[in-house]
Amino acid sequence: QKRGKDDHKLRFVEIRHGASIRIVKVSRLLYTFLDGSPARQLFSGHLDRIVTSLTEVRQKFWAFQPKDWVTYEAFSILELSGGNAFILCETSGSGLELAIGEGPAALEFMAHFRADGEERPENKLFQM
Repeated sequence: QKRGKDDHKLRFVEIRHGASIRIVKVSRLLYTFLDGSPARQLFSGHLDRIVTSLTEVRQKFWAFQPKDWVTYEAFSILELSGGNAFILCETSGSGLELAIGEGPAALEFMAHFRADGEERPENKLFQM
């Protein structure tokens, strides 16, 4: 796949899935209202899908901290329709970041990157 150029609204991230490398295009959108806004249009094809699984992942603040401490950030990945699509939900400051994607590359992206394309620190993550 061909990689595009990063800017303040677009970011391109390489995802390794098995032996292949995929380029994921991350579009940054900022919306306040979900009523009729493009954000609602973005999710509209997925609003009638069934949530078949939820995975909560926690990120420790320090690599050495025990898993039972309450000082962590958390994000959730919703599996839709038996793994056909995924939604990433996490907070950022006072907002909510959402990402949606289809297939195994989307799940791989969500497990290793924030919705904005920033890489997660692997040594601080653990699933609940």
